[in-house]
Amino acid sequence: MAIKSTCTKTATETEIRVEALRQKLGYPIKQRDPQGSDFWYLHPGVSEADAEETAPIAIGFFSELNGLTDEQEIQRLLSVATRNHKSSNPQSSRF
Repeated sequence: MAIKSTCTKTATETEIRVEALRQKLGYPIKQRDPQGSDFWYLHPGVSEADAEETAPIAIGFFSELNGLTDEQEIQRLLSVATRNHKSSNPQSSRF
């Protein structure tokens, strides 16, 4: 399976995570957001050609979670993020 990546920089921790997720899902294409956001896009498909014709899924990570080990603190942070996202975009079903 071909891997198409639009990233030209050295691998960052986020890129390593995205690549691990891409491999686990078996998606042939990963792409950094061309508009410069912190998101990456994974394109599902059996082949690269197939994946180029599919809508990608957006992948992002909360940097605030990197150092947390307490489950209650993690749940609190995610709950706040979910509430903030829903109030700023009430028609979104991302969370």
